[in-house]
Amino acid sequence: MATTILALAAVSCAALLSTVVYAAPTPVGTDESPSALALQALHNYAICAVKRTPAGAEKMLSLDPNSQDFKRSRARFGKGHAMCEKRGDVLRSSPMLFAGSVAEALIIKYPVGALGSAAARKDIQPRNMVEGVGMCVAAQEPTKVSAVFATEPGSDAERVALNSTASLLPGCVPPGKTIKLNRPAARAIYALGAYRLLAGNPEHLEG
Repeated sequence: MATTILALAAVSCAALLSTVVYAAPTPVGTDESPSALALQALHNYAICAVKRTPAGAEKMLSLDPNSQDFKRSRARFGKGHAMCEKRGDVLRSSPMLFAGSVAEALIIKYPVGALGSAAARKDIQPRNMVEGVGMCVAAQEPTKVSAVFATEPGSDAERVALNSTASLLPGCVPPGKTIKLNRPAARAIYALGAYRLLAGNPEHLEG
């Protein structure tokens, strides 16, 4: 059975207790649990950068966030958008949180309700397990996932929106696999999954 380790803060659904192990939140300010201020700074940075160079953001997200190609692309993207960085630690965030913030900023360009239509697509290949989990949740509950993106990162509203999707996560993790998620990570994988459903396969994966 797949195990999902969550730190989504006060999830109350009793049905989850047999399949989900809740991890204690890590200290505020770390990559695993950034402060709300740091999360908002990253969110605002991504919106600014994507507005300036949407094609560059799309190209970066065609790469696996765990790859060296993504690391190099992220460095180039960051250098090209220094004017968008209000805090010195934005580009030191984890690759997944950075990629998720950029994906969320790209989702803004799609019409309201587009994720609901994209959810029915069966031809999309996730680039990795994490993206596959995000696609799975977004495809099942596009409205609830969209509601997450309508909240401020690190806010109580975000917590409520994420908790409404928590029951789907165990069924979206492949058998025998374990992933550890806190609130920022859950939001990031939802953004990556939703963006992949909307944007389709990267060109190098098509055909």
